[in-house]
Amino acid sequence: MSNFMNAVNKYRRAHWLANHHLRPLAKIYEMWIYLIHNCFVPATCEIGEGTTFGYKGIGVVIHSRARIGKNCVIGQNVTIGGRSGHYDVPVIGDNCYIGAGATVLGPVTIGDNVTIGANAVMLKDAPSNTVWGGGSCMFAESRDLQGFFDRFRGWRRCVASKCEFAREEAFVANVLFGSSIIIDLECPSGVAKKVAWQAAAFQAVTGDVAYCQFVHEGALVITRPDFEIVDRVELKSGALQRFDQYAKLGDWAVGHRVRFLYYRFDHYDSVTHAFFKRMKSSGSKVVMEFATYPYAAERSQRHRLLLERKKYLAYLMRKAHVVDEMLHIPRAKHVLDGLVTYMPHKAIWGISVTTIDNGVNPSAIPLARRPVENHDNPLTMLCVAHMSFWHGVDRLLRGMASYRASGSARPVRLLIAGPDTEELSSLRVLTGKLGLENSVEFLGPKSGQSLDCLFDTADIAVGSLGLHRIGLDQGSTLKVKEYCARGVPFIYSYREAQLTGNEPFALRLSADEDDIDMATIVDFYDHLGDGRALSRQMRSFAERHFSWESQMAVLVREYYGADCRG
Repeated sequence: MSNFMNAVNKYRRAHWLANHHLRPLAKIYEMWIYLIHNCFVPATCEIGEGTTFGYKGIGVVIHSRARIGKNCVIGQNVTIGGRSGHYDVPVIGDNCYIGAGATVLGPVTIGDNVTIGANAVMLKDAPSNTVWGGGSCMFAESRDLQGFFDRFRGWRRCVASKCEFAREEAFVANVLFGSSIIIDLECPSGVAKKVAWQAAAFQAVTGDVAYCQFVHEGALVITRPDFEIVDRVELKSGALQRFDQYAKLGDWAVGHRVRFLYYRFDHYDSVTHAFFKRMKSSGSKVVMEFATYPYAAERSQRHRLLLERKKYLAYLMRKAHVVDEMLHIPRAKHVLDGLVTYMPHKAIWGISVTTIDNGVNPSAIPLARRPVENHDNPLTMLCVAHMSFWHGVDRLLRGMASYRASGSARPVRLLIAGPDTEELSSLRVLTGKLGLENSVEFLGPKSGQSLDCLFDTADIAVGSLGLHRIGLDQGSTLKVKEYCARGVPFIYSYREAQLTGNEPFALRLSADEDDIDMATIVDFYDHLGDGRALSRQMRSFAERHFSWESQMAVLVREYYGADCRG
């Protein structure tokens, strides 16, 4: 359960206040815990890192002198208290699980890795690596654990059905590439394919199985790099889904013993911080990737658009999110082992940075069958994107309108493939205003053979034309790597990490708000020469410079030591 909504989060603040001689303030937190969670967790008890309460702690009662170790799970309505005639109170070890309604009373010592079933009453010590359950507290020592489960298989199922957090045997997922990306498994987006390619390359470099995590149809899905689902966890719907998502992802990752977590940046607020902290406490190496950094300009632009569209409530919620992030960013250095960016930075938030480049998997991308050059046919441009304002396609539309108004003989057309977004809706409106309905086609999301066929018809592919809008004059976008691997010449308007700007297959345009000069693009295309030979040249370039394996090797050297291999 997410520590953000968990009584244990408030306890930790109260405990800090009590230890710093601020007892009155600690008492306020204790009252808050009692009123909100209907439980009693005094500031003076000791609860180790990574320990959490089931159902946010409802009904839990803990003695003020009790001690609980690290990474424990305490179910709802659990009592850990004293016993009449005894001064000593329970001491709980690390990695213990206490099921719903269980009671631990008096001078009792619970060892490490102990499981106590629902409604059990513990009045005596429990050695490490044992399982207890039932009113009579049946138990099995570690040396006879398998025999115990064989004899009491039916009882074990009963306990598991009563307790939400019952532990189950799970396969080991040593490496996990996680993200908050909402994926359509029938038509994965370019970003989703990027995560899968990263995992596949990491697997190829290390020899260890790597898994991917996405969000699909209201559930967490764990997949192999080929998008085959290996596990699925349903999520709550509505406003609390994000909290539930990270809570259950933490449960899954700890339960499946993830030792190396590579996560794509999704804000850094109380929710993600609690998730990373839990992973760090479980012994995992935690590395976070920034797809774009700095991101402040992009965020400000999105906030401005909300105000322009009079979405004031959404604007206030986003601003509250920013404040939450500001409070938690200073704590990131305590839970993150490293950051990864695509632009050179020595450190961000006081954390060392590893710089890599975007890549593709050329073997998974077919070479486009370029159309036969015919200057009488329309020049066909193709843009494939989850459209945002920093793609700058509006510049291209205005340039097309100006080019047509100039009376130029060569017709041009633009194909746009991608899911519906607010920016895409704006482009539809702009297309109508400019009278380009017969020159621009909005095709919706494409993948597989239908996407391959689009590239077969394209003369020019369109890269990002507006990165300057989010304060970037240099970038490393996935889009141009895929265009290069497919052998389709492209246009872009920023300094691309692996390109000099003089390549014969790419045209770099100005990074400003001027309309795109279509005459320049037509002239560029007319002087490309042998299209098939150029496509093979581009493919060779992509194989040499844009391989994910070479980029993942950098991460392996930097972060993936013997401690991550289990």
